[in-house]
Amino acid sequence: MKKLLVLPGAILGLFLLLMVSCQETEQTGRIIVSVSDEPVPLHLIEGANVTITKVELRSASSDEDGDDESPFIVVFEGEHPANLTELRNGITEELASLEIPADAYDLVRVHVKDADISLEGYKTFQVNVPSGAQTGVKVFIKPGIILGGGETVEVLLDFSIERSFVPLGDWTDPDNIKGFNFKPVIRAANKSEAGMIKGFVFAGEEPLGQAKVFFEMDGEPVSTLTEDDGSYAILGIPAGIYQITAEKEGYLTPTPSDVEVLSGRVTEKDFVLSELNGT
Repeated sequence: MKKLLVLPGAILGLFLLLMVSCQETEQTGRIIVSVSDEPVPLHLIEGANVTITKVELRSASSDEDGDDESPFIVVFEGEHPANLTELRNGITEELASLEIPADAYDLVRVHVKDADISLEGYKTFQVNVPSGAQTGVKVFIKPGIILGGGETVEVLLDFSIERSFVPLGDWTDPDNIKGFNFKPVIRAANKSEAGMIKGFVFAGEEPLGQAKVFFEMDGEPVSTLTEDDGSYAILGIPAGIYQITAEKEGYLTPTPSDVEVLSGRVTEKDFVLSELNGT
C-alpha cells in the first residue's frame, strides 16, 4: 500500500476534524477540515479515490427552508483528491483551516466530484457521482456542536468504502465484478463529545492483521480493519455502551462484548480469535 500523505492531520475514512478556537472580541473560531475512512475489504482494494470539491457547515439556529439566504458556511472549496484506503485507524488528511463564527452547528454538506476504485490485480473502475457534486451529501453531526467563544471543537467525518462503492457483482468473486455504483456514505461525529476505541486482535498469541472490528451505532454499522500488527482504532464514537466484536474468515467470531465509551476518553479492547479447526 502507498504511504499516506498527511496534509496534515481518518476515521474514515473520509474523516472531518473540526478544530475551532474563538477570539473573545470577534467571537470567531478556526476550523480545520480533515478526511478519513472506514475501510472494508482492504485485501481486495488497491485504491478508492474521491475528489472533494466543497464542504459546508450549517448553523443550527438557521432555517434551511425558511427566509435565510444561506444557512451554510463554506469551510472548503476547491479540488481535493483523497485515497480513502490510506486513511484509517486514526490517520486523517487535512482539507482546510479558517475562522468561523461562534454558533451552534448541526450538519455538514460534502460535495464529491469524481470517484474511482481499483481492485488489487484488476482494472480501475470509474464511477458516476449522481448528485454529490451539485447538491452535496448532508450528514448530521452527532452530537451537535455548541461552540462558544474561546472554545475548541473537533468533528469527525468518516467515509465508508464498503457502503459507498457497491460492486456490480460479488466481493468474493472479483473476476466477475462488472463495475460499481457510488453513493457516498459518511458518518459525522462531534469528536469533542465522543470517545475512541482501540486495541489489538490476536490469533492465540500472534497478532492478526486484516481482521474486521465492528459494532452498530444507531442501527448503522461502524467498522475498521486491523493493521499487520493486529492494532485497530475507531474514532469519533459518541458516549454510550456498544456491543463490539471482531471477525476474520477461518476464525471463530467471539460473542459481542459490551464496551462503554466515555466522552473524550480512550477505551481499550482486545480480542483473541480461535481458528475454526481448533488449532
